[in-house]
Amino acid sequence: MEPTYRMAEDPPPAPTWEDYATRVQQEWQRILDKTPPVPEADVQAFLERHPAMVPGAFSTGGVGNSGHYPFPSALITQPPLRGIGANIPDFMWIATDSGSICPVLLEIERPDKRWFTGAGNPTADFTQAQMQLA
Repeated sequence: MEPTYRMAEDPPPAPTWEDYATRVQQEWQRILDKTPPVPEADVQAFLERHPAMVPGAFSTGGVGNSGHYPFPSALITQPPLRGIGANIPDFMWIATDSGSICPVLLEIERPDKRWFTGAGNPTADFTQAQMQLA
């Protein structure tokens, strides 16, 4: 089999974590500050490119945080969940600890959607996202 690529002889060095984090935070802030707000699909694409920004990799349901990396060391994007219906969360981590494997489902929304009213009650947007996961 012939290779279809060639490795660069003198590739640029990988960025430091600090440089990467600064660049990603600046890009995220630009997304949050956009007017009109970016569509949810753009937020999804950004998070797919930067999975370190997606929470939950070390969560195990009801137990707390784990020191184990998720299985298979990857963020799963839009996994189809088959059952009574065909639901598709935006992301899923498969979190692990010494005694369990726990899927962590994430549903994202546009950054401008409010979670709570001024009185502290969940908004319809929040409830709708919560119901998607339920």
